[in-house]
Amino acid sequence: MQSSKNILLIGGTSGIGKALLEQLIHDPQVVTIFATYHTQPPLKEDTDKVIWVAMDMTSEPSIKQAIASVAAHTKHLDWVINAVGILHNGSYQPEKAVRQLESEFFCSICRSMPYLVC
Repeated sequence: MQSSKNILLIGGTSGIGKALLEQLIHDPQVVTIFATYHTQPPLKEDTDKVIWVAMDMTSEPSIKQAIASVAAHTKHLDWVINAVGILHNGSYQPEKAVRQLESEFFCSICRSMPYLVC
């Protein structure tokens, strides 16, 4: 079993992604974490393990550029974690009840994002 891991954490700036990043930083088996951000690069972490990479999950050219940036550092990733999410946008607000869920909204997002990374 490999004891040193390279991880791509898509969406490492808030919520679940940020919590995962904080845990992975302290994992002695993790050597490098390529963590993505959407618009503003986060403050530098107190470790050299984290390499921040810009990526807009809705833009294929942005994803290709991010992958090229990661490939410039390593030829192998052990884990790819997708922690990108959307709570609301200009036309969709957070729901307060299950009956407010709109399956088409979530399906449209789920259809496009993961496939662009693969």
